Amino acid sequence: MTEPNALDALLDELSARGDDSVEYSADDGDGVIEPAYANVSDWATDWLLPTVERRYAQGSRGGVYWCDKWWAHPEGLQRIYALWREWEKARVDDSMSTWWRDHLDPHLHALTGENGAFVACSPGRHYAPSLLPGQPLPPFILQLLPEGQAEADEPAQDSDLFAGQAVNA
Repeated sequence: MTEPNALDALLDELSARGDDSVEYSADDGDGVIEPAYANVSDWATDWLLPTVERRYAQGSRGGVYWCDKWWAHPEGLQRIYALWREWEKARVDDSMSTWWRDHLDPHLHALTGENGAFVACSPGRHYAPSLLPGQPLPPFILQLLPEGQAEADEPAQDSDLFAGQAVNA
């Protein structure tokens, strides 16, 4: 059990950290509010990592999987970058509750769950991500899409690709 004095000290520390690290930047007259953090790394280091609390998975014990090299996972970097950008909007709009529910919770689950990007990692142990395999999109398929039609020199030709051929997985 936490001693009352230790709890008071922790609350004081958290209050001070909140006051120092997350400030609303002043509108400089052009209607643009500057971000509180210069980049995703600063935000993750100064706000996300000290704020979010989860139990790490250990053996058969449930919990989340985390990688302290989150930035070395393409999905981790993209999702945490998106979280930072949405957090910057939510702090200005005073919609932090919505940010937690609609942004942090689903992204964190996608990263840290049993099928998430960080499943092979744990604090202090990073494994290179397993990326999805893929083959380049054939040009004729791109031509069938609206954005491909603008670039096409000639109309798309029909192909046997969609005519019941076996697809190698």
